[in-house]
Amino acid sequence: MKRTLLAVALSGAASGASAAPFYLDLGASYGSAVDGVCGANCTGLKDEFLFTYESASTIYDTDASGSISTGDQIVSDAGYVVGPLSENKITGFAPDETFGTESNNGLGSAWEITFSITNWVGTVTVDSSGAIAPTYGNGLLEFYITFDGTTFNNFMDVQLETGSVNGTGTAATGVVDFTNVDSSIYNNLFHSGTASCAGSDGFYDMWLNCGAGSLDEMDIAFLTNFDSNVFYETSFGVNPGTSPLEFTIATDHDGSATFAVPEPGTLSLLGLSLLGMGSLRMRRRKSA
Repeated sequence: MKRTLLAVALSGAASGASAAPFYLDLGASYGSAVDGVCGANCTGLKDEFLFTYESASTIYDTDASGSISTGDQIVSDAGYVVGPLSENKITGFAPDETFGTESNNGLGSAWEITFSITNWVGTVTVDSSGAIAPTYGNGLLEFYITFDGTTFNNFMDVQLETGSVNGTGTAATGVVDFTNVDSSIYNNLFHSGTASCAGSDGFYDMWLNCGAGSLDEMDIAFLTNFDSNVFYETSFGVNPGTSPLEFTIATDHDGSATFAVPEPGTLSLLGLSLLGMGSLRMRRRKSA
């Protein structure tokens, strides 16, 4: 039995938002180009980042129909929790030049960014062609930076709120969260290229200091944009003897992610999402 898992794309950010550039500040120079936004420590301004990831999902035959049908539960993992760093990471930026003001500061040769989502729970809909379209609820997306492929610093999370199919894949929404991440200079790895607050354009600083109230964290919203090869390899299986019957789907994906900033004065960022799979309880520091 052959099934297709619809894996995602996002179109359009929130009302009043538009795509905006960002840059990364690593606190040191890791590339030959030294012309980043803030000198040798930073990349140039980027419009989007590109990524690849693997996902693994289990669908439970909750209505005991003997096949995958509308209303069945799906639980999905994605990213580094599923496969190796080489297949689950940010692969580049657009623009991706490695000179002048578009420096990548050694991405891919000196440092990598990966991500994980675990146990993202949802419900599937099956259309007349047999395509499986999941709709997800709350989940957790964790970002990691590594300089040696062994030690991973969890510098930023995204609290996912929804995930649903929009015709070409699954769009996920959520907000950036630093509550349980590793405390380090990399919390401000991502910076807005167009907005600042309280003297900083770093995501962590803005999240911490720029909420509506004195004790409120700032909501930095997160949106997905999977716009190329949303899935290019899918395997489907059945776990015999399970009750309810379990079906497994493994898929490879690639795509891109962008940030957007609402109208001036709202002090909220809208950003980038990824994936269509996962929710994971925070791990302080992960070793391969």
